[in-house]
Amino acid sequence: MKQYFLKAFFILAAAIVMEILPLSSTWGQELPPAYQDAAFWQETHEAYPLPMGMENSEVRSLIVDTESTVWIAAAAGVFIKKANHSQWKAVLAGEEMGPAFSVMTDAQSNVWVGTWKGVYRFENNQPKLIPGPEAPISVICSAYKGVYAIGPKGIWFFNGQNFIKKSYEIPRSVRDAVTDNQGGLWLASDVGLYYINKEEKTTVLRGRDEIISGYIKGITFDQVQHLWAGGLGGVSIIDQFKKKRAITPTEGLPSVYVTCIKADAEGTVWVGTEKGIVRYYANGSHSLRFSRRWLLDDHVKDIAFDKNGNAWIATLKGVSVIKRQKMTLAQKNDYFHDVLLKRHIRAPWI
Repeated sequence: MKQYFLKAFFILAAAIVMEILPLSSTWGQELPPAYQDAAFWQETHEAYPLPMGMENSEVRSLIVDTESTVWIAAAAGVFIKKANHSQWKAVLAGEEMGPAFSVMTDAQSNVWVGTWKGVYRFENNQPKLIPGPEAPISVICSAYKGVYAIGPKGIWFFNGQNFIKKSYEIPRSVRDAVTDNQGGLWLASDVGLYYINKEEKTTVLRGRDEIISGYIKGITFDQVQHLWAGGLGGVSIIDQFKKKRAITPTEGLPSVYVTCIKADAEGTVWVGTEKGIVRYYANGSHSLRFSRRWLLDDHVKDIAFDKNGNAWIATLKGVSVIKRQKMTLAQKNDYFHDVLLKRHIRAPWI
């Protein structure tokens, strides 16, 4: 009887060992190294709507200054949001309060805003209405030696002392402007793409071999100095005044209505549309961000970047920021566990 129990015990033990360590196990071989939890890039979305009670929350233009303060030109006026704050503060009040259209910074880190009343320059956060340009001013563009102010009544150049009106041949419907590295100025308009060279001669691009359509909303240069022009129909990538490539919904655009274009420091070109935002990377791939998961509203009006590479996005309902940070899997687990405890798990721990 004792031998019977011993035999049964050894058979059972052998079965257990075979279940835990099957014949295919690598006895005597080195086990693979343990997984190392390395950090990788993660993206999050933060929303900053305008103060409650405003009839129109449309944000038309925005920039982030050297102190990480976000400036916006909105239908309701000019507002700022300081770093580590969540609320917007109006910086123009009383009779100066009103629709604003464009905001930018110059080489000296001064902030310029184009409004219904004209051009304001902020020095040490103090506004000053600069005489010269005839209101309204819809586009402000920083150049190497000054600042351009553009509106339906003309174009003016600030030379460091005052604004001088230019006699350039331009349309009344300028929507965006950018300077090249050769002393030239490009203008996006509802009636074509305009180029003014350093001799102040104007060239107009409207042909099908030059741009997809003449209705242009946004322009920017990529890392190889090709001009991206977006508007009705998609994006035209232009080199030497000829369309080199076109981007349409076939190449990832969610809409034929392109509203703005900006390139970040890494060479990625961000294309804003009425149905979200698409990023085109240097390696040829692209990614789409849309819906309330990523944007306060899918209708994108402008894009700006801060010194950390975060993208600030102006929409019809306020400002969204797509932030980047490196996290390990363990940190990501801790983050979502904290969110669950704060927002979802309730007594009795369900």
